[in-house]
Amino acid sequence: MSLQELTAAVAVLPPTELEAFTQWFEGHRAGVSDPAALGDAALTDAQRRELERRADDDDANPDDGVPWEQVKAEALARQGGARFGLG
Repeated sequence: MSLQELTAAVAVLPPTELEAFTQWFEGHRAGVSDPAALGDAALTDAQRRELERRADDDDANPDDGVPWEQVKAEALARQGGARFGLG
């Protein structure tokens, strides 16, 4: 899934699912940025290759990325998350 596809999918989540996703992501942030932090839940070789491919793509196209804070804020704004205490 591309970053654009992921962003679009997150943007249309109902508020309760967006909150659950946000909590899941925050709880797994270390493993997303540092796969070694996952310990027993280490990545498969295929997953590691895909992450390396994406990191290489990010290095080659640094302006394509969207900061998590921006994705979260835009998704919450579209879903009215602030009124649910998610903002």
